Amino acid sequence: MNRSRSIAWAAAALLVLAAAKPKDKVADLLWTHPEIARFPVREVALLPVVTFDRNPQAQQIVERSWGQLFSKSGHRWLSATFARERLRAAAGGGDSLLALYQDQVRKAARVDSSFAPELARLLRIRTLLSVRVDSWEKIEVEPTQSGRASTTVWLKAALVDSSGALLWSVSGSERLEGQQYDPTGAVLGMKQSDLAARPIAGAAVKAPAYEEVVAKLLGRWVPLFPPAARDSASTSG
Repeated sequence: MNRSRSIAWAAAALLVLAAAKPKDKVADLLWTHPEIARFPVREVALLPVVTFDRNPQAQQIVERSWGQLFSKSGHRWLSATFARERLRAAAGGGDSLLALYQDQVRKAARVDSSFAPELARLLRIRTLLSVRVDSWEKIEVEPTQSGRASTTVWLKAALVDSSGALLWSVSGSERLEGQQYDPTGAVLGMKQSDLAARPIAGAAVKAPAYEEVVAKLLGRWVPLFPPAARDSASTSG
């Protein structure tokens, strides 16, 4: 049943992306609670990154990149690895709580009020951040073709408090291209076929690494994240 629902949600997401997928980078869709000052954000748990196809490479790259780029934001961060281990420990070593969390994020890209209080209690933290990978794609150029290889990543992130109230969300994509490749300009030799001699093309230019694309996308989001609230003790003096 869970697999069937995941497939349905993945199909729905692909339909949305097919209609909206940008040829080039588009403006990030950003929302911040109009009274964000009422919800001081000091400590944040980065929850395990969720993908529709359970892609461990995408999950690891996004989690690692988020941790690196947001480490100097001024917040105290709990890592996705820590959150994953706590959920498994709370479920007696199984993945039932993790699966419940993943189903919520695949469906709505956020944790809602039915689950946020339990997550906050288990992690002993007030603020929870979920990240969903909506597109993870490389287009390579074959050695006999001309063109540009490209890599596209589309992410959505949502920050909620321990009650499940949405405090901040952002969605956006990044697409990087490799160098223009022309097989006629990379001829290494000739190959004799039955009909005629034809050129042997050199290796085509590879698509940019996912790490590079994710870093550029998240780099835009760092200054958009709600600033770290200062402790009352540090503001009184």
